[in-house]
Amino acid sequence: MKGLEASPIIKSISDLANSLYFITDHFLLLNRIGAYKFSPKFINQMDFFSNLFWGIECLTNLIYDIIDYYQNIAELQAINQSLKKLENSESEGN
Repeated sequence: MKGLEASPIIKSISDLANSLYFITDHFLLLNRIGAYKFSPKFINQMDFFSNLFWGIECLTNLIYDIIDYYQNIAELQAINQSLKKLENSESEGN
C-alpha cells in the first residue's frame, strides 16, 4: 500500500466525529442530571446523533489502525529486504 495517504484524512474525520459526539453527549448529560430539561424529541435526536458520531469515530479509528498496520508491514518488509541484501553482500565479500 505504498503511497497511501488516507490515514491523515481518516484521523481527522475520527477526531471531528469524536468532538461532535462529546458535544451532543453534553446535552444528554445536562438533561440527565437535571441542569436543564430539554424536550423528549430533542433528547431523542441528540441520543441518535451522539450514537452516530460515536459509531463513526470507532469505525474511522479501526480503519486508521488497519491502514497503519499495513504501512508498518510494508516498512518492515523493506527493512528486512535491506538487511538480507546487506547480509548477502557481506557473505560474498568473505
